[in-house]
Amino acid sequence: MQRSPANLRAPTNDDRGKGKTASGKRPSAKHNFKIEEWGLEIVKKHYLDPEGIRIRDQRLVPRVGADLFCEDGVFRELKTFGRAATDEINFTASEYERARTSSEKYELVIVEHVLGSPVIRVVPNPLKNLSYRPVGEIRFVGWKALQSEFRTIRLEAQTHEP
Repeated sequence: MQRSPANLRAPTNDDRGKGKTASGKRPSAKHNFKIEEWGLEIVKKHYLDPEGIRIRDQRLVPRVGADLFCEDGVFRELKTFGRAATDEINFTASEYERARTSSEKYELVIVEHVLGSPVIRVVPNPLKNLSYRPVGEIRFVGWKALQSEFRTIRLEAQTHEP
């Protein structure tokens, strides 16, 4: 499969999922796992295998920051959706860090419509090619080592009246 937008079809309004099953309930973890498994099989069969790329599944290894590490040296994060994907994809802190440090050797692989007519989108170096913003807390580390570069105001010991 070539990696050009010409091979990808745009989802229609009929494809838009609301994050719920046909019965109107939220999908279970077991259901989501099946979608991910099917999505991985679709990616292997239609993207990786035809290009001769073998994988090492990293999904159960903590803090790798990618679902797959491939023999071509590229980390790939797999995001799968039973129906149409939302326009926002979340990364964990580990995924962000791996994408940042691996840049050209990192791909975001999005599989939509796993339950119908699947569409695979491959985004190389997503931190360079997509817009993103933090959505959680930001933790600053190492500030004490740099304190000589900051303005410091030292006070005499204070007595406080009760």
